[in-house]
Amino acid sequence: MPNPSTTLALLLTASAATAAPVTLELTIQNHRLEPSILVAPAATPIELHVKNLDETAEEIESYALNREKLVKPGKRVVIYLGPLEPGHYDLYGEDHPQTAQAVLEIR
Repeated sequence: MPNPSTTLALLLTASAATAAPVTLELTIQNHRLEPSILVAPAATPIELHVKNLDETAEEIESYALNREKLVKPGKRVVIYLGPLEPGHYDLYGEDHPQTAQAVLEIR
């Protein structure tokens, strides 16, 4: 007969792995990332939808998240993340790192 503690741990792990993703929206406009702070829960997959309203391309980078994605002018991309541990993860635009900055805060 299985141990009840082991069964509960497996169920909790399975439910966290199959949790519905959280969708976050990030906009590139005037060489800035808006909003500058994004918040999402820990241990939940994230779909980061990035829309570029500028007339030039921007490459969204994050060393902490090990991600980079080119967003062409007028286009939208989705960056899949997580589940992530609590903390702060920097995002920036490679072509405009001084102004195109945001933080993903995982709570």
